Amino acid sequence: MKNIIVSAAITSLFSLSAVAADPTPGTVDSTSATIEWTADIPVVVPGQYITLTGADRGPVKSGVLDIKADGTFTSTPVALEVRYYDEESDTVGGGVLVGENTADGASNADSITYSVNSVAFTSAQNIDLSATTAQIFMNDVAVDSNKDLEAPSTESWKTNWKIQNGVGSSIQDVVAGDTVTATTVVFAEVSFVDPAV
Repeated sequence: MKNIIVSAAITSLFSLSAVAADPTPGTVDSTSATIEWTADIPVVVPGQYITLTGADRGPVKSGVLDIKADGTFTSTPVALEVRYYDEESDTVGGGVLVGENTADGASNADSITYSVNSVAFTSAQNIDLSATTAQIFMNDVAVDSNKDLEAPSTESWKTNWKIQNGVGSSIQDVVAGDTVTATTVVFAEVSFVDPAV
């Protein structure tokens, strides 16, 4: 009895394959594929004379966002360095030292002014995070977004940026398995003076 059932099942499988491979006259069939085009927008947009890099002239690396069960969050720091840049040759040089000449005779930098946009949050599960705010820190000092942040010291070309939930703010709907991304843009502006002779 078992042999008959197995034989019938195998015969049914072969019958199904034969039907799928041989459409009958007059059958209309269709198929589709989802395709997409994506563009990687540069993380860093260099100027004519300066650019931002990650630590030690490396790429800018993403930080890690640590979200607690109650929706509060902190992050690891993201290192940024302001470096000389040659637009023509696409060459990244040394750090922009404020108030000092460089070895290759580049213009002195009088100051570096930073600014940072407000942090925007997105959820892979499309949770509305528009009410979430973040406190931004530059070199462990709380800073305001969309304001000039003067950095007059010699080492001001090296910065670390991190965030934590703003006062009274948290991610309201923490969903297991969700991926939350926090994004902002940091700007650096260098004011150059004539090199010392």
